[in-house]
Amino acid sequence: MTVGVLYLWGYWSTFNVNILEYLSLADVIKSAAYPIASVFVFLAVGAVFGEAMSGGAVLSPGGGRDTKAGKFLNRIFPWLLLLYATATLALLLLGPVSKWNALPILLALPAYFYVKKSGFLLSALPHDSMRSITIFLLAVLPIFAYGQGKLKANDVVEGTRFEYVLSPIENVTVESNATALQRPRLVGHTGDFLFFLMPVNSTLVIQKFEGAKALVLKHFERPASSPVGANPSFGPTASGVPASAAQLKR
Repeated sequence: MTVGVLYLWGYWSTFNVNILEYLSLADVIKSAAYPIASVFVFLAVGAVFGEAMSGGAVLSPGGGRDTKAGKFLNRIFPWLLLLYATATLALLLLGPVSKWNALPILLALPAYFYVKKSGFLLSALPHDSMRSITIFLLAVLPIFAYGQGKLKANDVVEGTRFEYVLSPIENVTVESNATALQRPRLVGHTGDFLFFLMPVNSTLVIQKFEGAKALVLKHFERPASSPVGANPSFGPTASGVPASAAQLKR
């Protein structure tokens, strides 16, 4: 549940929407489960592969402390820790949205090492590699979920990857020769509500399901070589006139 809320918070906060006002607890799980799981599985596979490639601990805990390399690393460890914390904080505060590809791991690593050292899950998972993978995934999952929400929302805002509307929307005017980048973009749908981004003026329109008229959508994905424009800024949410759309079609 917490992971689902973090994902939705990361996604919808980009559009200044408190999506929990429109969702039940069951909707939180349904809305977040697939987008998180479909990407997190690759991170999990990477963690398993990395642990397998490491071959487990070569030395016993503290076994390399008295070597030349160990003594040197112990001397500079406080400085390395300060550098790590400073660089991570700078990325968190100043980095572009793409920082969420790296931040989940950077932020989770300190928690991973601390929790593992404390003996967490030691009795349940005595095998060190399995315990390492489990603790790492538990540490990274909440931040990963929030970051995935931010990244997915940025795809819609920047016009990188989104669904745009072909069918008419009540009280929304779209030029007949409008390109995919100029047409209303589907931000999401939850409960009885549809959310559209109007890219021309960066307005968010909220409309309610009514009737059984289909909403026709088409997928757009910008080629990797194409430049991406700057983020538009979002003002207060504009609520649209209720539209009838009980079925989504692609």
